[in-house]
Amino acid sequence: MAADVIVVGSGPLGTAVARRLAEQGCQVLLLEQGPDLTEPRASHLRNAAAIRAQPDAFLPAAVRHLAFIDDSVPRDQLPGAAVTRAWGGQGVIWTNLCPRSDALWPALSDDQWEAYYHLAEDYLGVQTAGFESSARQHKIRRRLADYAAESGRSVTALPVAARFNPDDTMHYTAPHDMLVGRSQDRPQGERSRIVQRSGRADRLVVKGARVIAVDVAGEEIPAREVVVAGGAIGTPLLLHRSGIRPSALGRWLCYHPLYVTQMVLDPALCGPPGQADREK
Repeated sequence: MAADVIVVGSGPLGTAVARRLAEQGCQVLLLEQGPDLTEPRASHLRNAAAIRAQPDAFLPAAVRHLAFIDDSVPRDQLPGAAVTRAWGGQGVIWTNLCPRSDALWPALSDDQWEAYYHLAEDYLGVQTAGFESSARQHKIRRRLADYAAESGRSVTALPVAARFNPDDTMHYTAPHDMLVGRSQDRPQGERSRIVQRSGRADRLVVKGARVIAVDVAGEEIPAREVVVAGGAIGTPLLLHRSGIRPSALGRWLCYHPLYVTQMVLDPALCGPPGQADREK
């Protein structure tokens, strides 16, 4: 297909770029080398019926979809660094917690940060209001309030990229939801400007100082622009395979650690079995 822009990688960043470009009228080809893990494609693993019925099954299921960058050598450079090669990338297994940073990168003004945060939160469906009617949340916040006050802090609701289903279970936002969005608010035909294709980007085709195409299994797919959204690991690997090797490539990579905790609540904080936590 003829595309204005090829986006390599269907994770949250690649999907957001594809949607943003489609909103501007561009024809976008979204490439992903991994398989479908969920139905519909690129939806969150936690939305699957089996996980909703047994939430504790989510973490073991999610870990199976983490591919470490190289298990044949000691992890002495980026220990634990992993990628998720699948439609939706790590957006199908992410935590969906969306606090804003308290240390903004000064490359943008405060007003620009506010505008981009607002856009990202809109794409992700970030909200806190859905928990305001939660009896459990109010009890936990009251318990924590005194501890936080000792250090001059307060307890607020954590922003979550999710919404409540009619049965009071959570629907977690994933790249699928970012593409679908609120259809009534989207221009007619916008989603048709994004074509999804399965295939591994073997290399970027360079002419002079520009990338003019992406090689997928020997087929060179041309585009006016190419966006590589392969994450902190996949992006430099693709650039290196393509012979694009600036001095900074592979240096000072940033890969955040992931800590997973589970809170065991005092039964007094929970309602009786079978009773809904939220008031309608």
